Amino acid sequence: MADIAERTHSHLYETDEHAWIAQQIAALRAGDYAALDRENLIEFLISMVLRDERELESRLVVLLAHQFKMQHQPKRISRSWKLTNSEQQRAIRRLLKKLPSLAARADAVLAESIPDAIALAREETGVKFDPEISGLSFQQVMAFDPWAEGGA
Repeated sequence: MADIAERTHSHLYETDEHAWIAQQIAALRAGDYAALDRENLIEFLISMVLRDERELESRLVVLLAHQFKMQHQPKRISRSWKLTNSEQQRAIRRLLKKLPSLAARADAVLAESIPDAIALAREETGVKFDPEISGLSFQQVMAFDPWAEGGA
């Protein structure tokens, strides 16, 4: 009987994630822990943690790329670059406010983001440059004020 329940859980997990989540919530609320799809629930929770880290990394790549472009092409700074910088900083602050434990990994995620940010900035500008990244911290990236840097 447990084998049939496991196959049903797995099938629902693979075919209709929202229905599967509703099923897991109902089982938890009822205290029916035997009805939980433990393996997929663990996988799902891990994927949620990784998703949040990927969001932080993605936002940092865009933010860093714009900061690198501003650093290396100060005469080309546009309002769009400044707005993108400000919006990414706001979005990162909102994300970390919702997920404060992710802030503890911010410097590590920043370090992982730097190569992609350099590649993005190079692709967007066509300029082969090496940004100053020595000792770059998450706090510095978030404190950067594009509006105080002059330009457009």
